[in-house]
Amino acid sequence: MFGRTIFDQLLKRTKIDRVTVRYWDGQEVTYGASGKHVGTLTIHDPKVLDEITKNIDLGFGEAYMDKRVEFDGDVHDLVLFGLENKELFPDLQGIKAITGILRGFNKATSVKEQKADIHHHYDLGNDFFKLFLDPTMTYSSAYFRTEKNTLEQAQRQKVSHTLRKLNLQPGEKLLDIGSGWGQMILEAAQTYGVTAHGITMSDEQVIETNQRIKNSQVAGQVSVALEDYRDHAKNHVGAYDKIVSVGMYEHVGRPNLPIFMEAVQKMLKPGGLLLLHFITKHKEEVGGGFTLRYIFPGGYIPSVRETVSLFAEERFHLLDAENLRLHYAMTLDHWAKNFNNNLDKVRDLFKAEKFKERWQGDADVERFIRMWHLYLRGSAAGFRAGTIELHQLLVSKGVNNHLPLTREAWYDYKSK
Repeated sequence: MFGRTIFDQLLKRTKIDRVTVRYWDGQEVTYGASGKHVGTLTIHDPKVLDEITKNIDLGFGEAYMDKRVEFDGDVHDLVLFGLENKELFPDLQGIKAITGILRGFNKATSVKEQKADIHHHYDLGNDFFKLFLDPTMTYSSAYFRTEKNTLEQAQRQKVSHTLRKLNLQPGEKLLDIGSGWGQMILEAAQTYGVTAHGITMSDEQVIETNQRIKNSQVAGQVSVALEDYRDHAKNHVGAYDKIVSVGMYEHVGRPNLPIFMEAVQKMLKPGGLLLLHFITKHKEEVGGGFTLRYIFPGGYIPSVRETVSLFAEERFHLLDAENLRLHYAMTLDHWAKNFNNNLDKVRDLFKAEKFKERWQGDADVERFIRMWHLYLRGSAAGFRAGTIELHQLLVSKGVNNHLPLTREAWYDYKSK
């Protein structure tokens, strides 16, 4: 057993903020000398200390889901406390090579596996995601011009901010890889007069997007298909002037990153632009066990440097790079608030068949809720700590000498 003594000695290294731990025998100890008191962590099961040594992320996550540990404050603050002090706890970093979660890091993901991974998360149902997303159904970081922006305002601003970078012109063809519920392709057609096509591996997203297209004023310019980027590239060589991909690159898996870049290169016309919006890490490493097992199986968060190196292999020229890290933290704050305000509706939806595929019986609904709460609040803490970041990278296929000369021209929000 890892033992409370060693756990106690490690926590005594805390330099940033304070936390109280209530052990299973009732003893309470407060760790940290100064700063904010983030709350009290209650450990009901001593076995938790063993589990976090194997994988701190997965061990704590499962214990939290099962209520073997509880926290009386905002779990965001507890995760942030751990991340900000993590350099002081080398013995708690654990072994991340957990069997069954390395696919995506050192094993390529097939089209069939990719479809199953997407189904696991995104096909929980459109009614579920509507409980915490804004009316545009945009499931990626918003763009806040001020902290007073509503979530819907910020999401519309993000779509506009993204599309402006692509320098879209009437009559061009745009592909959205991982098009979600269709807001990007609809806005591109409505505002810029392009023909926009989206591809996704989520059945539920295709259903919702087709309904939104039918109800729009640009139905003849917008389409969506249930298709993988690899299959789409085979029949669309040189078909697109511009390609955008928001929040999908993280699902590709590390071995498939070069395949993704090659597919994009094939589909773009010479001089065409790619806007890649994705969560990033500083270094190439296996992701957290909790997220890979329960939230995004088969996923991999790429680093900027490995992505830029792949650009060079496909003769992509980097035009613009922007870090939107804190915007994602703020977005997750909104999502968590909406989620927690709709827990009764979550419980009702949990009884639906789609939920039962992965979460059998009503007894697991509270575990599901705690899992999603930890995912939303823990992710926000990760962005605030800089453990994960968010980048938008804009590249051209080969040299493009026909783009605006200055950033002022790219970001002139009053021009359209």
